[in-house]
Parts: sequence; C-alpha cells; structure tokens
Amino acid sequence: MSSQDEKVNGATEETNNSPGPDSQSSTSSFHLPTSNIGRWRRLLARLHHLRGIAHRTVGNYQGDRREHRAAVACFTQALQLDPDFVPAWYDRAALLWRELDDGAAAERDLTRVLELEPDRAEAHFQRAFARQQAGDLAGAIADFERYLQAGHDRLWQQISREQLELLRTLLSPPQPLENIRP
Repeated sequence: MSSQDEKVNGATEETNNSPGPDSQSSTSSFHLPTSNIGRWRRLLARLHHLRGIAHRTVGNYQGDRREHRAAVACFTQALQLDPDFVPAWYDRAALLWRELDDGAAAERDLTRVLELEPDRAEAHFQRAFARQQAGDLAGAIADFERYLQAGHDRLWQQISREQLELLRTLLSPPQPLENIRP
C-alpha cells in the first residue's frame, strides 16, 4: 500500500507487519492527527462558552440564578475541553462571586487566569472582590493595590482606591472612645 493510499481524510492507517502475541499476520490501526483533535476540542470549547454567555445574559436579564448556574456549567464544559481557555475561566469566576456568592471558587478561577495571563490586570480587580467575599481581606488589599499599579480603567481605579480605604479601616485596630472627637 502506498503512502498516498494510507492517507484517509487527513488520517493515516498504520500497518504493523511484526506479529504480536494475539495476531497471526498484520494489524492495522486508525489514527486521527492530534492537531485536528485539538482544533475540534478548542472549537467545541468556544461553542460551550458561547452557550454560557447566552445563559448568563438571560440570567442577568431575568435575575434567574438557575440561568447563572447553567452558564457556569457551560463554562465548566468549555474548560474541560480546553483548560487554557482564559475567557471561560474569567467569565465563570465573575458569575461565581457576583451572582452565586462563591468567592472561594471565583478566587481559584481568577488565580488560574493570572497563571495563564499574568498581565491581565482586570483579573486582579475581580479577584480582590472574590477574596473580600471569601473573607481574605489582606488578599483583597493586595489585589486592589496590584490593580492600581497595572490597571487602566479610571472607574475601576477609583473603586479600587475606595475599597482599599474601606478594607484598611476594617483591618485597623479600634480606637479607644476617648480618642474619638464629636
């Protein structure tokens, strides 16, 4: 069989002429090129992500937590197919802390975003709120400070400054009553 005949729609058929323990003559196996499988997985991941965006939009419009949970499930399916798909990590995290009150899970997702894209400043901003929700006030302060160093959105910078002031006040030791002036 020629190499031209062995190619079938981008796949190759390999022939093994050495006898194995269970074979009497030759065996053949069919292999898809891994590059094609990777492309299909990434495409399917993007389709799940788009479904998640649709569920999130409906959930936001209707205030329906079931739609938000369905969006999280779609984002999770996307991540199972493509674990390095940053928009799915980011979008899932935003829903987890904003709509589903799961700051700890959102923090993990946003940490993954920052592992994959360390310069993504908005992930620090989002993770600061997730950490705050999870009770990690020192971590929230660190992320708001990092956003102020790297972020460019003026509104988010102002919010970061306000949150830093609030968090520092919460973490500062209480003042004795005699030091408080009316």
